[in-house]
Amino acid sequence: METSEEIKNISTAMIAIEKEIQGMTPDANNPFFKSSYITLDGILEYIRPILAKNNVWLFQNAFGDGEYICVVTRLNHSSGEFIETDVLKMKPQKNDPQQLGSCITYAKRYQLASLLGISSEIDDDGNRATRDNSNQNNNNQNKTTNTNNNSNRKFKCEKCGSNIAENVAQYSKSKFGHLLCRDCQKNMR
Repeated sequence: METSEEIKNISTAMIAIEKEIQGMTPDANNPFFKSSYITLDGILEYIRPILAKNNVWLFQNAFGDGEYICVVTRLNHSSGEFIETDVLKMKPQKNDPQQLGSCITYAKRYQLASLLGISSEIDDDGNRATRDNSNQNNNNQNKTTNTNNNSNRKFKCEKCGSNIAENVAQYSKSKFGHLLCRDCQKNMR
């Protein structure tokens, strides 16, 4: 980890930020590993207003070295002070745009969650970055599953079959007219 010479102001800001960060609820499911996790979008949507309120802005640089995807995350304070992570290197299993993009997102999510002390998952979602999913079953049945208790309603993406949080389902229904996970929403834009 690298920091500016002085870190008094950013340290004070980070203490305030940590006081505001509450438990985050996973907003996506990994059907391959049958696990839940918080997406990078979910973390960013939650944390950006808290960072801005405390005069901190986030920068994540992703680059490649020909073999690995590399990510560096930096928190900058308005005073000019900063905290920067070491380079996180991940090797995608395949060299195609989908794998590279997934690997970048995965590395950014892990590094940001670690830097901010956020537990981003219940279980491992690294299958997109580390496994060949050509045989993955995209089960589109049961697009919306209701349980006996309406407060426990479960939603599934109509495109890929992933479980999605109620707020994501409501947003996608209003914006796209369909229940879509965040990844599928991105592909619709």
